[in-house]
Amino acid sequence: MNILNLITTLVGVIGTLGGLGTFLYYRQNKTSATADAIERLLTNAKTMSEFTNAQAENFIKLIGQKDSTITSMDSLIQSKTLLISSNEKSIFDLGREISLCKQTLYKQERQILGQEKKIEEMEYIKKELTLLRDRVGYSEHNICLVGDCELRRPKRGKYKGGDEATVAERTLENTEEILDKQKQ
Repeated sequence: MNILNLITTLVGVIGTLGGLGTFLYYRQNKTSATADAIERLLTNAKTMSEFTNAQAENFIKLIGQKDSTITSMDSLIQSKTLLISSNEKSIFDLGREISLCKQTLYKQERQILGQEKKIEEMEYIKKELTLLRDRVGYSEHNICLVGDCELRRPKRGKYKGGDEATVAERTLENTEEILDKQKQ
């Protein structure tokens, strides 16, 4: 029995050592796994810290660029504002000039219309005077001043006055009176 006890004890001790070894191995694996996880976490934290620092540097650079861009845009806006105000003044001046040109054009058109009416009146008067001159010329050469002339037509009536120059003057005076009445 001694051997059996010894074997049993030996098996028990081996089993206990194996259990203890397994327990220690398990603890060591667990500690190792935890250490590995912590190491990975620290590595990730370090990477994130580096990434955050890089992003912060980029952000600072962008802020600096933004400030210079804002400054250049501000100067550009001021120059464009000045250009716009000068263009608005030019547009206003051109509009005023166009209005003056239109007024001058309307005035000239009215004057032209007045002149055209005067020209038409003068042409009408010229036409009437030409007709009257033709009639006077015809009358002076074709009317007989002899009282008892057989060739005279119409048979009745005669001129008042005897001189041919007087007849022409009277005809022109009558023509001017007729034209003055037509104008009125």
